[in-house]
Formats: sequence, structure tokens, C-alpha cells
Amino acid sequence: GNLANREVSIRNWYDFTDLSHLRGSWELTVDGTIVERGALAPLALAPGQALTVQIPYTVPQTLPGQELHLTVRFHAKSATAFLPKDYEMAWDQFAVPAEIMAAPARPSASALPRLSGLTVHDGKRELVITGDQLELIIAKDSGRISAWRVAGRELLLAGPQLTAWRAPLDNDGIKAWDMVIKKADHKPVTKWMNAGLNALQRHCARVVPTVQPDGSVLIASELSAWGSDRSLPLGEIRRLMVHADGSLAFSHVFTVAKGLPDLPRLGVELEIPEGFEQLEFFGHGPHESYNDRLAGAAVGRYSTTVTDRYVPYIMPQEHGNIAGLRWLALRSAQGKHKGSGLLATADGMIEGKASHYSDQEQTKAFHTTDLKPSASTHLYLDVRQRGLGGASCGPDTLERYRVHSGQDYRLAYRLVPLAAGDDAGLMHRS
Repeated sequence: GNLANREVSIRNWYDFTDLSHLRGSWELTVDGTIVERGALAPLALAPGQALTVQIPYTVPQTLPGQELHLTVRFHAKSATAFLPKDYEMAWDQFAVPAEIMAAPARPSASALPRLSGLTVHDGKRELVITGDQLELIIAKDSGRISAWRVAGRELLLAGPQLTAWRAPLDNDGIKAWDMVIKKADHKPVTKWMNAGLNALQRHCARVVPTVQPDGSVLIASELSAWGSDRSLPLGEIRRLMVHADGSLAFSHVFTVAKGLPDLPRLGVELEIPEGFEQLEFFGHGPHESYNDRLAGAAVGRYSTTVTDRYVPYIMPQEHGNIAGLRWLALRSAQGKHKGSGLLATADGMIEGKASHYSDQEQTKAFHTTDLKPSASTHLYLDVRQRGLGGASCGPDTLERYRVHSGQDYRLAYRLVPLAAGDDAGLMHRS
């Protein structure tokens, strides 16, 4: 099709059936929110025929960086012996070029109080930063945040820590005999076990705070992690900017030693307190998606729960990933803080997920009954996760979907406190 002219091409791939049994529709979204929708004229395309149709959408005013998508859908007009009425038979999605740029709009005022006057206490074991209603504590031996409280609400139990491991997939190798150290590494999981990626050791070389002219605080950290060979490390240079509004801006540069195998994932793991059950995100969905499993996952803004992201595979393994993740919000579902929460907003597109099951717990489990959900939420924000591949009974993950060693990677995101009523998408664009 030619989206510059609002045209899409539709082809009938049936061998014997025309398209008169389908009802076509379209929707236009801005940052995942539907702003316009309509119906397609009835199509009676014969098998093998194609037709170009014009979609009469209007390109709305957009802010710099906002994304427009056109999604065309086809549903069954009536029930059949094997499908219900209105079943979605096919869809496709297109990125729409924005035509009009407007000046950035500021988000509506948050109900959170404005914070100011940050104070830094650089102790022997802890770095403590406080404000009017902010408390941030970083353990200097690990470089990891041990507390982040804003306006009386606990937002983190544990801050970001480098991770290069995922709960092995059946395609990565069979737990019962492939997940064994020093065995011939014909499966990916055996290579990772031999490299010790499942049990990283860690070192924090420095955590240095610097007060900035605008009153914010920059915390520079240098960290490293290694598996079975300390001469093959995962290096990390971290910059954390603590702002007066209580938000945290992270930038990580990871250096992956050349002698390591390609990684199952590369990113950070955080732990969120109990109660942040409501999950909203902008990325590929609504179900799990991976960089080599995107054809059936449309870009959109989706609302769900952390509990519902769990996929009970018979052999517990990696699940629930979100590819093309722009932002993810976790909110309280009940109590006096109902509707409040935190937003993880990425610089660019990353991958990530939120789960009540850690990858470490899933790695040890051999049956779904071995798993018990934690009250807290494990939040993963990744540069990238290795594709799923088909190595259980086919080829391994293609090279372009792997996380290669011997190079540097950057991961940047903000953690922003949310008040009830804050629009996460608008906060992301602010």
C-alpha cells in the first residue's frame, strides 16, 4: 500500500472462498490510544484477487516523538461450525508518517507534591538522598537501591541490578540433561551454564554522588559481574540522576567480554513492593512477544494485571516478555493509595516484563506446582532478550535475534512516581 495516499492493498489468500463473509474495519491510534475508527466497504474479492482501498483517516496533530499506527481488521460476519460471530480472522498494522508537529504539551499537574531541597549524606555503607518527601538509599557495597520512598509510599524494595540470565526455554535446552555445567555445549543453556551466567558474582568499585547546579544529584557507579571466569566480565557504568520531583533517570552502559557466548538477555532486574498489581504498557501485545515472535502482536496501549501476565507452561520457563516496550506503569489496585504507582519510561524502545515469578525461581522449578507467586513484583527492563528460536526440534535462534558478546550496549530509562489520575502516556512524553 501507499500510506502517503492513505492506501492499503488487500489480497484474498483463500483458494475457493471470496471475502463476502468478512466485515472489515480500521482504527488509527496515537501512542496506542484510538483516535479515529471506521468500517471498510464490503469486499467480495474472489480467491487470489487483490484490491487497493483508501482509508479515510485524518492525521491528527501530534507531539514530537508520538507514534501513529493504522490497524486494519477483518471479523466474521456470522458464526460458523467452528468459529463464533465477530471472531477476528485477520489483521495488519502500519506505522503512519506524522504530518503535523505541534509544540510539546506539558502533562496535567500531578497530585504528588513538588519536592525540593535534596540533601546528600555519603556514609560508609549507604548513600542517602532526602528531600521534602523523598528518601533514596543506595547500598555502597552493591550499588543497588535498597529504598525509594516518595510522599510516604514505598516504590522499590530493590533497585536495578544487572542480569544476563533468563529462565531457560524448552528451545534453549532440556533442564533435566542440558542444564549441566561442563557438558558438551550443543545447546544454548549448556553454554550459559558453562559460562556461569546463572550465578553471577558481583563487585561495585565506586558510588560517587555529585550535586548539580539545578539541585539534582548525579550518582556515578562502576560495577562488574562475572560467571565462571573473572577475566570475562560484564562491565557496567551507571549514571543515576535524582531529580527534585522524586524521579530517577538511569543510564547503563554494559560492556560484554568477547570470550562469552551470546547472552540469554541483557538488562536489569528490580523488585517492586506488594500492591502494585495493575499493569499498563505501550508496546507489542496484548500477549507475550519476543524479537522473533512479533507478527501476531500489534503495537498498542494495553491494560492488564501482573498476575495475568503469567503463562503456565508445563515446564516453568521465561514468559510474559514485551518487545518494543516504550513504557510500563504499575499501579495500586486498592487501599488508600489506589491508583498511585510508578512509571518506567524508556529512552527509545527496549524489552521488559513484570511478573510475580523471578527467573531464578522458574529456573529451579520442574513443574507448575513447584512455583509460588511472590507478593512483590519482579520488573525486568532489558536492552534485549534473545529470540526464542526453534532449537527444541529445529534450528537455533537466528543470529540477528541474539545478544552478541564483544560489544557495548546502552540502556536508558526513567522511574517516575505516579499519582492517581496521572496519564502514564502523557507522563512518558513530558
